[in-house]
Amino acid sequence: MSAQIHYGDSGGPVIDYQADVIGLNVGAADPKVAKITLAVPINVVKEFLQKAQIVPDPGPLTKLWVDGLKSFADGRYDDASEKL
Repeated sequence: MSAQIHYGDSGGPVIDYQADVIGLNVGAADPKVAKITLAVPINVVKEFLQKAQIVPDPGPLTKLWVDGLKSFADGRYDDASEKL
């Protein structure tokens, strides 16, 4: 991918223009050699979680975030502000 990532970004989401998670950051190649960043595609992550019998629990904060983004997209800015 072309986005720069930094130390501590590993495990963070890679998102597309619609704010959908499409991968997880895993690292970068040696910056002295090439500026290449690496991510695992989300379908591979989902397969791994399923095989490991791990069920992600996004929790209440993620629900508020998603609801806030939807409110913002619908033009309900006051509602979005409360949730975000």
